[in-house]
Amino acid sequence: MSASTHFSVDDEASFLTAAPELESVKTVSVVTLHSEQHTLLAKIQELAYGDRAIAQHFIQLLIKTDSATLSELHDAFRTSSWDVAAAAVHRITGSLRMLDCATLIALASTFEAAIRDGDIRRARAMLPAITHSLERLNRSLRALLDSADTAE
Repeated sequence: MSASTHFSVDDEASFLTAAPELESVKTVSVVTLHSEQHTLLAKIQELAYGDRAIAQHFIQLLIKTDSATLSELHDAFRTSSWDVAAAAVHRITGSLRMLDCATLIALASTFEAAIRDGDIRRARAMLPAITHSLERLNRSLRALLDSADTAE
């Protein structure tokens, strides 16, 4: 897993500026976003204690779990099951905390608070940013996995 995959700062910044209701999240500096993009591979290697097989398995589990949870989140929004939605985003936030994705943690925490506070209009407005962020994170994780597979 020597190749590193980076989040696109431009993509991150554009989704943060896309929704005016995300004012608190927009204050996160691009410098912070840029520094986060370099840490994903290092954090996974740290969590796996440098073991390539464990790192690969960990990445696979993250992709599978977060994809399923994101699907559950969307289903909860379709059925107005707000407790289920809040629980789903809480689990996603746990994954983000493991990876030290501070910007995404802030976004997910704000999103979860909106759901728990019953501010559904705001939560619905934030759902595309959450979805975009997690799909991009999963793409980055898949790229790390693919680069590890080809490096062997």
